[in-house]
Amino acid sequence: MLRMMGHAQRDLVRSWLRLSPHKIPLVGKPGTIALMADEDAWNTFEELAPDDYVNEACARIGIRMDKYRPIGKVNQIRCPVLIQACDHDIALPLKVVEKTAERLGKLAEVIHYPIGHFDIYRGENFETAVDDQISFFKKHLLNASPA
Repeated sequence: MLRMMGHAQRDLVRSWLRLSPHKIPLVGKPGTIALMADEDAWNTFEELAPDDYVNEACARIGIRMDKYRPIGKVNQIRCPVLIQACDHDIALPLKVVEKTAERLGKLAEVIHYPIGHFDIYRGENFETAVDDQISFFKKHLLNASPA
């Protein structure tokens, strides 16, 4: 983490000086410098990313990630929301999902999957998640009245 912060600070200073960004891999194997240095993330991107995918991001995002708090905008939402929660997600704690659903109240429809963060993007888990999304959209869009 300390090595990551050094890269992030370097990139931030470069941005202040209007220099080109200092980039690091978005995804890497455990023990490497990357925004997501995780075996599961690496395997998922290896499988799903196109051959011409550029695996890099501005390192400064490592400093700013903790400032990203979309839950602060939840009170502005006025439409139904589908929340697909991976119960074994290491990237997004389940308590955050539950707090968001609680704040949304009746607007939230929560579906739990007994899988990890990246499992929802592959195979049968992906198909199940997409089927749930289609059902949600049919339920709410086909019955919606015009504005």
